Amino acid sequence: MNNKLLFVSILGLFILTSNLYAAEPYKGFSSEINPGIFFTIGGNKSISNSEPYYNFVLGYSFSKASMAGISLGASMVSNNAPKKKTGDLESDKINYDNFTLVFANISYLHKLDIANDLFIPIKVFGGGAIPSPSPNNSGSFLPDFGAATGIGYDSYRKGLNLGVKIAFSYILKINAKAAMIYPTIKYVF
Repeated sequence: MNNKLLFVSILGLFILTSNLYAAEPYKGFSSEINPGIFFTIGGNKSISNSEPYYNFVLGYSFSKASMAGISLGASMVSNNAPKKKTGDLESDKINYDNFTLVFANISYLHKLDIANDLFIPIKVFGGGAIPSPSPNNSGSFLPDFGAATGIGYDSYRKGLNLGVKIAFSYILKINAKAAMIYPTIKYVF
């Protein structure tokens, strides 16, 4: 009797959870991993050296087409900081040309369907970056905002999104324009 009750309970739980998953496959908490490249535009050179970029997004999908998230990212600016030359050797030492950035942003993403399981993501984000060392003596927090787009694919699992994005960001206080190119791997739980 106990084995039959256990079997019926497990079967009922399996059917219940599979029906819930099939009814709302796009709704719920999600995680996204974005490893890519980062570079600045402008500064001492027209385009800086490209550097590794890592971004992790924890979000919530409201529907198949919309998602909000909180992201943490890290990269560095190499050989291209917008520098201010004062002529004073001691103060020019603070105008670093190479520094790391740790980003913390909130974002909203909307997906435009273009074909069966293919979509164009449109993302806006804003927040700030913490530089180390601080370029141009600009402080320990640099506000930033930007937008991203690309192409994505909803896989057969209906909770897994794969894609490629290009993002442009403007970092205030140091007047830096940045671009990131990265693949996206997102899963909705």
